[in-house]
Amino acid sequence: MKHITLSTIFLSVLLITGCNQNTSVPGLGNTTEDFEAEYGENEINQDESNYDYTDNTGYLSVSFEVERATEIHLDLQALERDEFFSEEDAIEQVRSHLPYDVTEENRSNEGDYTELTYTSEQLLEFVPEFESDNGEAVITVELMGSEEGYTEASLMIEGDSSN
Repeated sequence: MKHITLSTIFLSVLLITGCNQNTSVPGLGNTTEDFEAEYGENEINQDESNYDYTDNTGYLSVSFEVERATEIHLDLQALERDEFFSEEDAIEQVRSHLPYDVTEENRSNEGDYTELTYTSEQLLEFVPEFESDNGEAVITVELMGSEEGYTEASLMIEGDSSN
């Protein structure tokens, strides 16, 4: 009986503390509070819809709508590394800010620019305003760089929250 009670308490705490966390680190769909808990206070003084942070992947700029992160820009150059990010390394950094259930739908490359499209059902739990016609959230990821490798990444939930 004691084992069941402790397990129930542990599961309850896990659900309560993780209810806003849909990614391994704060990402699309998370709140300002989630980002501040992970990265500290906003590094710039702007309106409440834009926040800048520094994380282990470099510099992070976040835009919020409906009190949730809807766009993230990663400056991969801000991370002190001996080499540039390969496409796969950049995607790995990006995926840490995406919901666990994302499915890659499309990838196109043109020189030092790569665009990826993902879909997620889980993200709609946090931002139902962004539901697409197919009943999922659509996420566009842009990777930008130079001949040496990727230096920037942008993640955006497609759609319009005002609809």
